[in-house]
Amino acid sequence: MRRAASARTPRSRPSTSSPGCSRVYQELFEQGKGAELYAEPVAKSLVGRSFGEAWRYFERATPLGVLSAGGEVKLSPEDSLVFAEGDKVVLLADTAQACRACRAPLRAAEAPDAAAAAAQPAEKLAPKRLLLLGWNPQMPDLLAQIDEVSPAGSTITILSEAGAGPPATAASALRRCRLEQVEADPTRVEDLRQMQLGKIDSILILQEGDGGEAQDSHSLACILAVQEALRREGVAAPAGPRLVGELVDPTMAELIESRFVGRKTDLLLPCDLASGTLVQFALQPELKSIYSELLSPEGKEVILASPASYVRDGEALGDLSFATLYQRARARGEVALGVQRGGGGKVLELNPRMHGSLRLEPTDQIAVLGDAF
Repeated sequence: MRRAASARTPRSRPSTSSPGCSRVYQELFEQGKGAELYAEPVAKSLVGRSFGEAWRYFERATPLGVLSAGGEVKLSPEDSLVFAEGDKVVLLADTAQACRACRAPLRAAEAPDAAAAAAQPAEKLAPKRLLLLGWNPQMPDLLAQIDEVSPAGSTITILSEAGAGPPATAASALRRCRLEQVEADPTRVEDLRQMQLGKIDSILILQEGDGGEAQDSHSLACILAVQEALRREGVAAPAGPRLVGELVDPTMAELIESRFVGRKTDLLLPCDLASGTLVQFALQPELKSIYSELLSPEGKEVILASPASYVRDGEALGDLSFATLYQRARARGEVALGVQRGGGGKVLELNPRMHGSLRLEPTDQIAVLGDAF
């Protein structure tokens, strides 16, 4: 079981070396809003190829690194690193569909329609069964976020007490998932056993409102009930669903951690992670190691740099494409993420289209993932 995230803000070093980069971190961590992080299985067209070649296989996604089959995260790795079967590509993209690698490398002259034609057919993923215990009315977009990243045919079941749950019209807005609502007590073992938890892929334990000591106690009661229901079903660890829960107090997280050794459990602090990240952890638990790497003092950092650092003599700043910018950032040991317009942080463009002019201005800043010092 992984430790709960600690109550801290993402890094202090970049905020002093590159003032304004907190906006970049905010968007990276707010899943469901703009560009998001994904960890996608390496496509057949990339197996045996180097990370330095990877960008040529994506038109609407930006390769950031590799998650090896052994679980090691490497952000902005050496260009010579070779993809192997079982690895995953860490990508920055607006949608999961944009993460599909092309069969052949794209050329700068290719139009978007040609790029789409070269894309591999999407691998048909098995539908998921997600169980939400409780409901948080302050997360109005939660169901839409789950729907966006879930395989078609997935089921979302909300188990909450009478009167607690989304509006009746919520189901009609979902495109991929089917919504079920069950009125029951999420802290009662017998109510949970009716849900056949052994067939559930992920359980999200939500807190109502802003959380607090009482809400942490309620989350603990839900987790205890889930564990007992699984025991009675004969589902032994590490089998069974992944539990993703919200907690406010890190001490409570440590208590739960000591009780549930072996279970697939992620305990998150809502003050640090948005509801979209909660969803992503339930569906892509490997993202937690990527976030940990981003927060690690020894890992790569978000840096804001002047466009002049990537422009050659006699080259017009406005003609630079993101593909060219990405290649030049790689030559410096960095990964280009996007552009912060005007240097003020109000307009942030992460993961722009690879080809086509960025129309950069001297006051813009380039957001990259690299080493600040």
